[in-house]
Amino acid sequence: MDKPSGSAWLAFLSALLAASLILVLHWLDPQYLPARHDLAQYMLGKYSWLMRAALVLLAVAAVSLAYTLVVNVPGSSRLGAFLLLLAAFGFLFASFFAPGPGGVATTLAEEVHSGGLGMAMFTAVLAGLAVSWRSFRASGGWPSFLVAVGLAAAWLWLQFAPEGLTGWPDRVFMAALTLWYAATAIFSGRP
Repeated sequence: MDKPSGSAWLAFLSALLAASLILVLHWLDPQYLPARHDLAQYMLGKYSWLMRAALVLLAVAAVSLAYTLVVNVPGSSRLGAFLLLLAAFGFLFASFFAPGPGGVATTLAEEVHSGGLGMAMFTAVLAGLAVSWRSFRASGGWPSFLVAVGLAAAWLWLQFAPEGLTGWPDRVFMAALTLWYAATAIFSGRP
């Protein structure tokens, strides 16, 4: 069996490092409770640079995965790769601007953060479904497809979560996203 390409490894490691930074943030800054605060609120705290780095790493993972799909995987979803590039831009915009306190955007910078993060999440879900569906139809790639469906379910939960569960859907979505990035990078990154 061939080894994954360099871009696939970069996507895999970037996704895992982003998830690790988010986990470290939970330990370093425990004031942001998952039940009451979404992940973006970490950008308002003392360790905001860690959350910004995690968002940049998610952007790097998205670009690396798009490159892997276009260059190393013949017949892969070009639409999925394009959507991954859009997700990367969204994560970058979200990393450059801080959210509003309490998740309410009142300034242009806060609106850019919210819009960028929303675009990143939505296009990442669409990319996951497009890439995984193509893989599923071509070779029966059940694992990637099931993780992508889980990613879509996490995104839907994020959109319609009850008031008392503000931060949990956010965290489940990020976990599903990093799992999908990592799994897709390793299993489709073979030349």
